[in-house]
Amino acid sequence: MKKSMSKKAILGLVVGMLFVVTGCKSTPAPVGIQPGDKVVALWSGSSWYEGIAEATCDKGFSVKWNDGTPASCVVAEKVLANKEAKKEEVKVGTPVFAKWSGVAFYDGKISAVNGDKYSVDFTDGTKKADLTLSELRLK
Repeated sequence: MKKSMSKKAILGLVVGMLFVVTGCKSTPAPVGIQPGDKVVALWSGSSWYEGIAEATCDKGFSVKWNDGTPASCVVAEKVLANKEAKKEEVKVGTPVFAKWSGVAFYDGKISAVNGDKYSVDFTDGTKKADLTLSELRLK
């Protein structure tokens, strides 16, 4: 006796095969992030900006940017809680996002601590000194 599959089951198999063949996958929302939370998220290239998580989207979260740029969907791995660093959490070697200029944050590590001032070596090879805790975000 021959069993036939429903159209819904066939469609599910086809969609599943497309995900496998194309490498697409569903990305869950970032752990611990809720709509309305302050976040730091990857905007473009290596630039991270502050914003508000508005809602989940197909990739992660729709982020409303603090600089007035229209909201965009950002993949889950690139949305982090906007957690200002505390003195006891920051030491040489701590991975951070640090303000370079204006409102953009970039990926780096603490290279020196001098009282309440911090130096950062950015992943692109540039360095910046005399940053304050308010200019650092923990990864």
